[in-house]
Amino acid sequence: MDCEAAGLSTLGRSPESFVSRQVRVWTKQIRAVTERAEQGKLPAELKDVPPSLAYLIDALPGAIPEAPGPVCLVHGDYRLDNAILRGEEDQVAAVLDWELAALGHPLVDLAHFMLPYHLPRLRGSPVSGFGHAEDAAAMLAGGMPSRGGAGGAAALAAAHIPRPDALVASYVGAVGGSSGGSELQPCLARVTSRLAHDGLPGGWDLYVSVAFFRAAAILHGVYARSCAGNASADNAKAVGGLAALMAERGEAHLRKYEKEEAGTGRGAEGRGDVTPPPVAAAGKAGGESGTADAGGGAQAAAPKARAAARGAARRGGESTHIAGMSPDALRLYRRVREFVHERVLPAEAGIEEEVEGRTGAERFSLGDPAAQSALRAEAKADGLWNLFMPAHADPQRRWGHGLSTREYAPMAEEMGRSLVAPYVFNCNAPDTGNMEILAMFGTASQQERWLRPLAEGDARSCFGMTEPAVASSDATNMRASVLHGAEGGTVEARGRKWWTTGALDPACRLMIFMGRDCDAAGSPTEAPRHRQHSMVLVPMDAPGPGGAPGVAVRRPLTVFGYDDAPYGHAEVDVDVSGLCARESLILGPGEGFRIAQGRLGPGRVHHCMRLVGMAERAIEAAAARAWDRSAFGGLLAAKGSVRMSIGQMRAEVEAARMLTLSAAAAMDEEGNTAARGQVALIKAVVPSAVGRVLDQAMQIHGGAGLSDDFPLARMYAAARSLRLADGPDEVHWTAVGRSELEQWRPDDRA
Repeated sequence: MDCEAAGLSTLGRSPESFVSRQVRVWTKQIRAVTERAEQGKLPAELKDVPPSLAYLIDALPGAIPEAPGPVCLVHGDYRLDNAILRGEEDQVAAVLDWELAALGHPLVDLAHFMLPYHLPRLRGSPVSGFGHAEDAAAMLAGGMPSRGGAGGAAALAAAHIPRPDALVASYVGAVGGSSGGSELQPCLARVTSRLAHDGLPGGWDLYVSVAFFRAAAILHGVYARSCAGNASADNAKAVGGLAALMAERGEAHLRKYEKEEAGTGRGAEGRGDVTPPPVAAAGKAGGESGTADAGGGAQAAAPKARAAARGAARRGGESTHIAGMSPDALRLYRRVREFVHERVLPAEAGIEEEVEGRTGAERFSLGDPAAQSALRAEAKADGLWNLFMPAHADPQRRWGHGLSTREYAPMAEEMGRSLVAPYVFNCNAPDTGNMEILAMFGTASQQERWLRPLAEGDARSCFGMTEPAVASSDATNMRASVLHGAEGGTVEARGRKWWTTGALDPACRLMIFMGRDCDAAGSPTEAPRHRQHSMVLVPMDAPGPGGAPGVAVRRPLTVFGYDDAPYGHAEVDVDVSGLCARESLILGPGEGFRIAQGRLGPGRVHHCMRLVGMAERAIEAAAARAWDRSAFGGLLAAKGSVRMSIGQMRAEVEAARMLTLSAAAAMDEEGNTAARGQVALIKAVVPSAVGRVLDQAMQIHGGAGLSDDFPLARMYAAARSLRLADGPDEVHWTAVGRSELEQWRPDDRA
């Protein structure tokens, strides 16, 4: 039908967003059921959405192509039930029930019509198809009847049912011919591009997934009405119980579509990037879990918070920080994300409870909580370990996966959602920076003694740079000293350091100590300003004068009252002599600043992306709170001020992410030195932006936001500290401004 000639060109609204609008409509219906259950108007079991249905709610919005697709008249519920046939001529005389009609994507109608081809023959079920599989599991492993299988094409022919590829060819031919191309635009080519391969349209699995999602949403509503006693059909409860099966089919097709989009299968309908769907979590915070019924016959228990926990991240432009990742990196990213959501986040409460149950010195001396140790072992066994180690530092991949900074950045974001997660994956600071130093600049002997146990997770380390007696924002103020023996065979490390993260951990075996170069008598050596410092490998158990500890912790430090046990931040006195220069000096005398700059660049990207992960979690928590709390006669979510705040929070996070990813890409393409301006920019922008997001999230939570009932206050403390760690904001802003001014320096000011 030529809609313009028929006067239907204004039917519906925004045809280019038709698919997204359909997903939003059915998502709203599903959430309405959840809300009524939470209000006690429906059984408590309906508070939880079946896992596959929650998966689709999270994943579909990000999977729908951004580019406009073909547009034609869409019936909205096209199936044989709504068709009147003309006698025995096998011709459709009329189609009923056009109340859902709109202008939209043709494959939505086609996929809905062809759902029976994708459904197994479920004996005795009111929701059954003519697929060749006899059960749900077999259907997942198989395909449509045109590709064979028990009963397959022969069974269709015997029942006078056209093969699906023949039906698709007939449909596409009719659509293209009747419109003369005016409605389908050039986009029709993308739809038909796959036909030669297997007879199916491009992007087919996505639209089948949408069709199954709609079916699941309808059945979920039927089940809810039956539980409330409002269903008209006697079998409503049994039919509604099949929502989980419909959602499971939809999830399978969406995963297949995303796999093809990632380049591991056939190309799908034209998108320039990859947006992997979120993984449906199996547990709630605190350790509860739910499992799906494999047969789909019963509503499965699933975490209530799944959609809220990751929906905002999926809506927040995840495609922009996935594009360009290698297939191997993308697979790693998905596994990291799944591990964080399914294993780490549910364990957070128990880990924190164990640490908070300790008192006095035991807060640090007892080391990792048992649950965290178990997660570390699990992550290591799964190969999700040392993901930070970049290819330029470890070209032979001895210590890590050899990811680029850009590829690792999204993984760091996922880890940032939990203060526990970086430790779980052995990607925690300062160990990451210290391992990079040893990989890039360490001798074979130094790597074997120090890097190997760090990379294996058998030891921890700390980094001694900041000092209490001077303004450490100017590192050349450093008073700690590295004394070089007369013959150059030994070195001594002396000085007081503070904010030495990890020094309180009983597993800490090594301090990388930075000090001013001095001769054996303690007099500073003469050298250019940035060639006056060295880095020394100092064993934490090294003896000091008179048998006293060479590295002595004076006191633990707190950030807004948080001691960050069991790792902590310490003020430390160092007085160690007789260290073998060959084994202890990194790279050589006077190389401290060069090493530090190599260490700080990637570390700042890691910090900033972890902060973005924190901010995403804060937005999700704030949105959930806004929908949960009422004040002054209405939900917080209905208040204009709250909506504005959350909108501003989203803008802050998106800007922070894009700036950081740009800096990461610049580091990979141009090197750390050339990218230092962009790195300075993110270090100045991101901690402040994330601090504002966390502050506003706490405001929306009210008094609860300041408590330990939510992670916001602790995250705020971490974000605020990063405005000082690795250099204060003022230093970075000054560097950015200086760089910008240099670009516009007049010739007569050279």
